[in-house]
Amino acid sequence: MNALYTYIFKHNRYKEVIALSDEAVTKYGNAYKVWAEHQKFVSRDTFQDKEVIANHLSDIQKIDGWIKKCAKLKSSKLDGMLWLFREKGYQSIPELHYEEYKFIDEKSCDIEILQNYFDSYSKLMREKKEAVDRFLNVSKYKHSDNEIKRIACSKDEIDQIALTLNKVQQCQRLFPKAWEVFAKGRSINEIDLYELDEISKDSFDTKEYYMKLYKEKYLLIQLIMGESLCQVNSFTKEAIEQHEEVFCILSSTEMDEMHPFNESIQLEDTNQLKRAILDSQKYGDDCLFADSYSISKFYALRANLDKIGTSFDDAVGKVKENTDAIKAYHQEEQGKSQVFIEDYLQIVTETSPLYKFVESYKHERENRQKAKRIQQSYSKGFSAIYGTMNLDTCKMQYILGIISNESEIQKKHQAIEEQERIRIERERRLQEERERRLQEERERQIQAQLAEERKRQEKAHLLECVSNWYVPTHSSIRCFSMFNYYPMTCDFEADEDEWDIRRLIWDFKANPNRPISIIQIMQAHSQAARKVSTQMCKCLRYFFGESINQLTLVCIPSSKKEVTARRYNDFSKMVCENLGMQNAYPYIQVTSDGEASHLGGSVKAEISIDSDFFNGKYVLLFDDVITSGRSMENLKYKLERAGAKVIAGFSIGRTIHTRQFNNPIDNLDQFKPCTQQPNTSYDDDLPF
Repeated sequence: MNALYTYIFKHNRYKEVIALSDEAVTKYGNAYKVWAEHQKFVSRDTFQDKEVIANHLSDIQKIDGWIKKCAKLKSSKLDGMLWLFREKGYQSIPELHYEEYKFIDEKSCDIEILQNYFDSYSKLMREKKEAVDRFLNVSKYKHSDNEIKRIACSKDEIDQIALTLNKVQQCQRLFPKAWEVFAKGRSINEIDLYELDEISKDSFDTKEYYMKLYKEKYLLIQLIMGESLCQVNSFTKEAIEQHEEVFCILSSTEMDEMHPFNESIQLEDTNQLKRAILDSQKYGDDCLFADSYSISKFYALRANLDKIGTSFDDAVGKVKENTDAIKAYHQEEQGKSQVFIEDYLQIVTETSPLYKFVESYKHERENRQKAKRIQQSYSKGFSAIYGTMNLDTCKMQYILGIISNESEIQKKHQAIEEQERIRIERERRLQEERERRLQEERERQIQAQLAEERKRQEKAHLLECVSNWYVPTHSSIRCFSMFNYYPMTCDFEADEDEWDIRRLIWDFKANPNRPISIIQIMQAHSQAARKVSTQMCKCLRYFFGESINQLTLVCIPSSKKEVTARRYNDFSKMVCENLGMQNAYPYIQVTSDGEASHLGGSVKAEISIDSDFFNGKYVLLFDDVITSGRSMENLKYKLERAGAKVIAGFSIGRTIHTRQFNNPIDNLDQFKPCTQQPNTSYDDDLPF
């Protein structure tokens, strides 16, 4: 017992060990269990065991961070997490232990990407399933992970298919007869998508109206078009153009002036006899009696007209001129508002009641027309005095009062117009101000549209410049690496040139863990940076030409803030000043150091990105070596969330394990250069 007491009280870390051990067990209980399970550690509640726990507190805290991140992802990115585990062969999320928590932490970015794929897919399935089915050429409600990713990445194409289907359904609904001709018994699903996309609503509208018109006037249409007439069930471009030509002919003024076409022409026409009896050309065109009006009555009508010394054509003209008065007369006398055959004689007989009524009707109409002219000429004064009086139906005494009061109506009208003129002038000035502001706003919108179009063209051109660059296995970014980098793990011995490339990259990295002094590291890095800068400028001028100044250079930060500054501060300035690129180095910073992944580290560095700077920028990513492309893909995701567009990635070397005969920089002529003439004013004094 004395020996134990002596050990305890002489141990200078006793209290610290106990406190740290208790913190690990109580505050990070779940993480402690995961750590203990992984380490196969069973505490016997001895001081030595508590010291082991205390010494691994940082590991337990790291595991606690994994657990919290996992819980957050499980609640907000469950579908992405399930997808990730399916790729590892699991049907569901397995029981989570140390390795699983570590795996989820390392793959958090992948989970977010997969979740975004699933969210985009789900929205398309909810809103545009028919278009999705068309895109895949199969209809189903469940899809494989590869199909989900394909659907999500093809949103724009599916949106266009949806617009096409909506247009087609509208045509089917609005133009049923035309659709029947077009479809030829096929359903929408049986018609090729390319054929549906070519559909024009105007063509369907034309076809629908033509089929109705053809049914009503097919003989007239056949007479007009003759042998060139297309079949009514044809939906060719030629047929639609002919339909429009028929519409134009039938709606022309020449057709309006022609006598209506009689599809039932008879060779024997008794109207010739009736015209001869009446000595008239009007009969049959402007006037046509009922068949019950016999030939003998035609002779009697002609005789009565001759007695009063007038012609039938004059009578027809009188009837046409006074049709309204005649109808009004019969409405009062018989309750029928129409013209009778007898009226053709009565209208030219001065002693007839109809004649006298028509004359009175005409005089009244003239007074009403005079009152209407006063109302029209002095509308404001009229409305102020008489309101909305109907001059067609009001009593005649009001009409005569309006005519006698014309001067007062005029004065009132002029006074109102003066007030109106003052008001209009005031509104005109206000309207001019509004139009000026609207014009300014339209000009601003036009300038914004032009700027947007310029950005679209710039983006398309920049992407075209890198269209034949390679895509790494774990990235969607097109990349170019100047040299082949063979790691030490290759199963062959590197030659002198390959060793030169290794040393160039190692010197550029400027890592502090090399067996030389910091001064030597910085000197070696400076020499390497100048060489890399010269070679990099040569390549970028070749690929981008004069468009290079549209790019912003982003050097992918190291896991350490100090290493990042040593590696990229001077280098990024050197490249950007030489090429006219924008330097993003000051706008992306390492805020919390991490652990280098190639050295077995698992703690990721934290970086801050200036969204105001990156919004709208075209970014070229740079790294010393590209292996899988995962680092570029992760940074691309963060930059594009900040509003940037990552055009491509560039590196000194690309990790490969199979020896190649040449480095990419030695074979630039095998790549497609920039469509613009590159700037060749730089000095190319490279030794290769």
